[in-house]
Amino acid sequence: MIGIEVVCCTPEDCRLAAEAGATRIELCSGIELGGLTPSPGLYAACRAVTQLPIVVMIRPRPGGFCYSEDEIRAMEFDVNRFREMGVRGVVFGILLEDGRLDRKAMWRVAERAVDCELVCHRACDVTPDLGDTARELRDLGFARMLTGGGRDAAIDGAGKLRELVDLGVIGILPGGHIRAGEVPRLVKETGVNEVHLGPFFEAFDPTSRLAGEVSYGPHWALDPEPIREIAALVP
Repeated sequence: MIGIEVVCCTPEDCRLAAEAGATRIELCSGIELGGLTPSPGLYAACRAVTQLPIVVMIRPRPGGFCYSEDEIRAMEFDVNRFREMGVRGVVFGILLEDGRLDRKAMWRVAERAVDCELVCHRACDVTPDLGDTARELRDLGFARMLTGGGRDAAIDGAGKLRELVDLGVIGILPGGHIRAGEVPRLVKETGVNEVHLGPFFEAFDPTSRLAGEVSYGPHWALDPEPIREIAALVP
């Protein structure tokens, strides 16, 4: 069987993911913005409904990964808080203006994550050379990197993902518009043993129809069916 990490934003998402066959949860808020740091209260509520390992997104804002000093301090504070709550791992990435890893800032945040897995999210796909990035992340103590091989869809980046797997310096977690039917091919072509999914649909909130011309944004909920399909596969 293949490992299935699933993005979740609510306790109900976590329940559905676990029932469908997920093996790990990446918890975030603001999925419509690519995922932002969840609140400690949300983490506690999710931790209460599943025994699956949970890694938490540490991303203070949308729109990129070149952060100010104030934003880096916020990331440090968030990592401290989640570590105190016993989180399994933290997911983050900080870049310089030219797209290279900001090693100094990454190390500052990593130092706060004692006994936590370190995971770099898809900020790594912005970097100039994914092989160099993989080596740098290894040196910083990271367990894995979430990547589409430099492409929006992981299946399109399969060749680069294969290179990264063969490099053998860090765990490679493919992510990016992965469909259940593509997983056997992705596993065969890349050699990965897990995938990252975020199968969401726009859910209905009865109060949204009361807003008239005022918009409060969409409410996204997890679709467990793609998880079930992948969990049933034997690569």
